[in-house]
Amino acid sequence: ILGLWLGTLLIVLGAHWHYAVDARQVADDYARVIEKYKMDHGVYPPDMRAAGLGTKRSRYMLSYMMYEGKPSLVYATTFTIFETYYYDFEHRVWVYQPD
Repeated sequence: ILGLWLGTLLIVLGAHWHYAVDARQVADDYARVIEKYKMDHGVYPPDMRAAGLGTKRSRYMLSYMMYEGKPSLVYATTFTIFETYYYDFEHRVWVYQPD
């Protein structure tokens, strides 16, 4: 029975690892599109539609908006609830934001 529990645990952890890697790849793609928009236009896009990303939210709850004159790109973590990563456009890194 221990083997069954360990096997199940490995499957669940493997699935979450896959989701975490895929979420980061999708978020990196969004960040690249937004950065390219800024390079082409000299300003950050006002919303996802202007950047060519459409308005449909991704399966990883990616969200982009301008907040207090600064760009905000955020997506939900895949391992824990209510925690996110946000993109620091100044340093071009993802920053973990715990609950």
